Amino acid sequence: MIVICPEKNFFWPYRNLFVLWCCLLSSIFYGFCTVFRKDVDFPDYLDYLNYMSIHFEDHYYFSRKSIEDLIWTQIFFECVFLVVFIMEFFTEYKLPGSSKSVKSIKLIAIHYCKTDCPLDLLALIPWNLFLHFPGSHYLFVFKVLRLRLAFKILDVKKFFN
Repeated sequence: MIVICPEKNFFWPYRNLFVLWCCLLSSIFYGFCTVFRKDVDFPDYLDYLNYMSIHFEDHYYFSRKSIEDLIWTQIFFECVFLVVFIMEFFTEYKLPGSSKSVKSIKLIAIHYCKTDCPLDLLALIPWNLFLHFPGSHYLFVFKVLRLRLAFKILDVKKFFN
């Protein structure tokens, strides 16, 4: 099995920069979706159009093309974070208060499952693809949990050591 060692990997800073960029942009994107994507509350586009035409005659609503673009953007972000999620099971970590790295796949996986995995998994689930109820667009707020990863990447202690 391959264990990823961030300190010895030439591409790790570029990976972190890309993931940081995705964390920030996806949080803005999913914040937008939380507020404006009422189409996910309905199982069908026609139900969405009927609801919008009755209740919000003068408001903007999404066309099929714009919804498709939003879905493709969501797929991009979800694929990126799925890869990050999987990589976490193979990325070594340092023991707290020590400079010693843990390189055992089993210990890395156990540590990840006990720390960040539950919240990462909660943010990774595509709720809008299988849950449709009034207010289901608020489930996009779980995606903003990815900002934790951005704060982890931007850890001030690492910059000054």
